[in-house]
Amino acid sequence: MSATPFKMKAGMAVAIIGAIWSFILMSQAWDGSLDSVYVVGLAMFVCVMFFATAGAFTKFCPVKGSTVLVLSVVTAAVVILAMVYEAIPLIEGIILVILAIICIVCGACPGVVSWVDECRDA
Repeated sequence: MSATPFKMKAGMAVAIIGAIWSFILMSQAWDGSLDSVYVVGLAMFVCVMFFATAGAFTKFCPVKGSTVLVLSVVTAAVVILAMVYEAIPLIEGIILVILAIICIVCGACPGVVSWVDECRDA
């Protein structure tokens, strides 16, 4: 088993930044009323997806190499869904989409896919 590729570390760092940013947005969305529950829930879903993507980029990845890319794409789709339902403000949503696209680029690298598959076999 070789050393962890830089793109794995970069993907994990970007996903953690996205998770922290969406956690901040989730906490700002709560205003104490019952009407803010769906906004908080969608922001929490974005946060969970970014944390799941960060977990897929770790050394002990629990999924196959191609699933890392799929998880990154689903994260981008969830961010766009949250923007459509106005759970995340537009500017912050665009930043989160850019972070998700960086995760997609890191997950699409053939070196990342082969390294993850090699580590799962070991």
